[in-house]
Amino acid sequence: MWSACCCNNPQDIGPGASQAEAYSSADDARQAEGSSPFPAVTGVQDDFLEQELVQPAAVVQKELPNLLTKFRATLDKSEGSFGLCLDYEDELAGTGAGFKDRCLVFNVTGGAAAEWNKGHPDKALQVGDCIAAANGVKGSSKAVFESIRKADKVDLDVERPQEITVAAGKGGRPLGLHLAYADSSVGLIVKQVNEGPVKEWNKAHPSSSVGPGDRILEVNGCRSGIQDRIPELARSQDENVTLRVLSWQ
Repeated sequence: MWSACCCNNPQDIGPGASQAEAYSSADDARQAEGSSPFPAVTGVQDDFLEQELVQPAAVVQKELPNLLTKFRATLDKSEGSFGLCLDYEDELAGTGAGFKDRCLVFNVTGGAAAEWNKGHPDKALQVGDCIAAANGVKGSSKAVFESIRKADKVDLDVERPQEITVAAGKGGRPLGLHLAYADSSVGLIVKQVNEGPVKEWNKAHPSSSVGPGDRILEVNGCRSGIQDRIPELARSQDENVTLRVLSWQ
């Protein structure tokens, strides 16, 4: 997994090397600059340990600030930079049934992206937006990223996720989630949904399901250091667990 900024000239751009042992590092890779409201995390997690959920509880869906869920944004960096840091998941592609790697907006740092946002508040680029295609190039997240990196002007087909809040009670079973996390990623990445409470919840709420490629942003109200809470959740005796998820299902 990489996070990199599309700014200035292509030779100035390098992917940020992941610190997770599960991923290969790149020689002379540079860590992308900029900050995000989502946690930067490292490592892989084959399941939510002994974390338990039983019957899914009520679901609350909350739209992200802008109303449009699909739109096109046109950025021109001829006089500067794109000002866009992206999270692309090339090393996770194909690792689980139904997994779709996505090129996500990790941060808007200025440049053409900030100018676009000022002029198009109803189509403003924001953290978590998925770049489905760039100048007609679609497919893997790395292919989309490379198309942006090499261009001076780019048409972005953007897909905004729905933000789902799931609250459920514990009952002695694992969540059934195969997760991954790395430096400069937008939340915890759902690689696979196995048998368990989340899969049952998906069956009960097909229009608001959690699936491979979705991102867990928050656990029990905590965004910062989310990866550090996984062992704690495994031992926790709390009656309820709340997950906030970005989903493109």
